[in-house]
Amino acid sequence: MLYASFEKVNISDITVSFALYRHSRDVLKYLENERGLKVEEIEDGIYYVIGDIVKVQILEQKKLSSKTNLFLKVLGSSADLDDTIEILNIWEQGDFDRKSKFLETMIMANQAKFKEAVDMSATLERFFKEIVEDTGMTYQEVERLRNSIQ
Repeated sequence: MLYASFEKVNISDITVSFALYRHSRDVLKYLENERGLKVEEIEDGIYYVIGDIVKVQILEQKKLSSKTNLFLKVLGSSADLDDTIEILNIWEQGDFDRKSKFLETMIMANQAKFKEAVDMSATLERFFKEIVEDTGMTYQEVERLRNSIQ
């Protein structure tokens, strides 16, 4: 996802993030051996690349903790059933913007797991009803989204 700013932004304020599902030794070797950069694992699944012109982090989604990095983990297709249930619970409590593109991205990336979670709960019905109310989406658009995860 790219973001454009109309304000002057210092290059040191920019971080480029790469999300990988599994550990890529080849990428890390390339960065260290060919580019002369240092790669430091600062937390399970989170690596900082040190020495480049911009800050770079590599996220190994499979290793990310659901407890501390749930929202980073579920951006890719590595969410498990517990992750999707937790996201639905957070949504149900109203703890994040229901119009968020982030929510749609999570669902599309983890369709099978969200379907499984929804089959266990009536939350989805409320979810789709509120999408219509909150976003102004038509019922046809919501049905397309619903069918894509069923």
